[in-house]
Amino acid sequence: MSAKTLQKMVLYVQSTSIFRIKEQSTTGCAILFVPFWKKLMMKIEKTTALIIGNLTMIPLLIGVFFFKTDHIGELITFFGLSIIGANCFTAAFLIPPALIPEALDSYFLKYRTRPDALFYTFFTIGTKILIAIYLGISQEVLAIVGYKTSVCSEYQNEEVQESIKYLIAPLPLVFLVLSSVCIYFYPIDSKKAEENSRESTQSEIYTVESKSELIKKKQPKRKLCEFHLNYKIF
Repeated sequence: MSAKTLQKMVLYVQSTSIFRIKEQSTTGCAILFVPFWKKLMMKIEKTTALIIGNLTMIPLLIGVFFFKTDHIGELITFFGLSIIGANCFTAAFLIPPALIPEALDSYFLKYRTRPDALFYTFFTIGTKILIAIYLGISQEVLAIVGYKTSVCSEYQNEEVQESIKYLIAPLPLVFLVLSSVCIYFYPIDSKKAEENSRESTQSEIYTVESKSELIKKKQPKRKLCEFHLNYKIF
């Protein structure tokens, strides 16, 4: 890295908050990691890959809580952690939707119905509701500590700055650990998912064939009735 490039990075950080840097760097790198995670999902268990993705965010959250933007060493380390933490966003967007069909197959074998719309709607709306709840809690906390919307971050009181750090770093870290524990006990692995998919496909084919046979059996009777009716009319 040249001295001119390093100087530009320092000037950029002096005019940008560390949370803004985190957002831009993680979002950009998350897009680049999509092919990698797509191949990783085919090599290992989806739940294992999701846990690995969650764990990659932990160093970045620790860095957000402890690092400052006025030291060049911390800046370079923070960018490195942002690149690693971007894997968590990629895994979170790719893997959970891929688990829904497996859950649908298991549900179909147990209850003989496939409510696809219900599962996908609950996943989408449930995610947005949880985000809205978290944002609402953050807003209430900032209002309690005296956050002022018309004042720059440099002029906010220390309680506001500390509250933002706790809302962005330790609290998401707790949720990451809890979600990783829940994913670890997820009962459907790849082998079980293949068996469920095979059984559900065979069951659906059998159902379709049974319905088609019933329709074929009923059709001759209808034609015979129509023949007699036409004969009488004639």
